[in-house]
Amino acid sequence: MTQYVLPLPVRPHLSDRDFLITGANELAAAWIDRWPDWPQRRLALVGPAGSGKSHLALVWAARTGAAVVDGPDLQGDLTAAALVIDHADQAPAAPLLHCLNQQAETAGSVLLLARTPPTQWPFRLKDLTSRLATVAVAEIAAPDDALMEGLLLKHAHDRQLVINPAVVQLFTRHLERSAAAAATAITLLDELSLRTHRRATVSLARQVVAQLATDPS
Repeated sequence: MTQYVLPLPVRPHLSDRDFLITGANELAAAWIDRWPDWPQRRLALVGPAGSGKSHLALVWAARTGAAVVDGPDLQGDLTAAALVIDHADQAPAAPLLHCLNQQAETAGSVLLLARTPPTQWPFRLKDLTSRLATVAVAEIAAPDDALMEGLLLKHAHDRQLVINPAVVQLFTRHLERSAAAAATAITLLDELSLRTHRRATVSLARQVVAQLATDPS
């Protein structure tokens, strides 16, 4: 049986060449490529956990030299010409408003990451909500079959784990449709293979599926 042999070092690959584009994320990737032609140079990149938001943001940051800050740690004065704010919906309201105002005054660029669009963020500061309402939104959908298969292969690639097409098909059929589930399944499969000194076969993959069904965490 033909196998996918992935002989690279065990580390995550997060360059633009490693971002997998399918129907689930192609519009979001197109928005990243469209920069600096963003309305008001602002973009919200939204999608479920593990969907690739951070990967796309790092691609953009590498292109633009953007600073990256976690929303809860956001403070008022930032001088970066380009900025990524992860977990932007969890940022303090006043610093986030100041950041957006400063960005507008300096013609800088800002990329906001969250699971939901800005109009659903839990802010009550009127000036902030009015600014967020005008931010363009790029959404990453739940992975389709092609993206799930690609994610499974990528995570195996990162872990230097050899898997065959039957394993990929089994996981694609039975896993929760999320990037996080793909990462978890490959991690568990790799650990089970190492623990039992067996190849990552369909038999082991079925054990992983059963384990995730009884204990999704």
